[in-house]
Amino acid sequence: MKIKKAKKMRKMNKKQLILACLISSILALSHTLNSKLYAEEKSAVSTDFTTPYGNIQKGSTQKQVKQILGEPKYSKANKDIDVWYYYFNENSRLFVYFRDGKVIDVSNAEYEKI
Repeated sequence: MKIKKAKKMRKMNKKQLILACLISSILALSHTLNSKLYAEEKSAVSTDFTTPYGNIQKGSTQKQVKQILGEPKYSKANKDIDVWYYYFNENSRLFVYFRDGKVIDVSNAEYEKI
């Protein structure tokens, strides 16, 4: 009886060990992916944004952006961020992000967080 119980415990311990290894691997992979995304997001932040329509600098005012790009097709305000949408043609779009009326980022993709 004790032998069967010991074997059963070893099988259970193996399953628990395998499960623990899988969970730790998933957590490590998740951390790695998040770190890479953060690094890419951080490296994408620049102080100077060159567009085919002009040069927009981080800190540019909304008035300066209008002088370069014109009126936005659409704008949206969320929390403390304003987003201006520019559509130049079917394949060319630009999103300008403002905080306190100054440019913080320019992208050709809309942030999902906003």
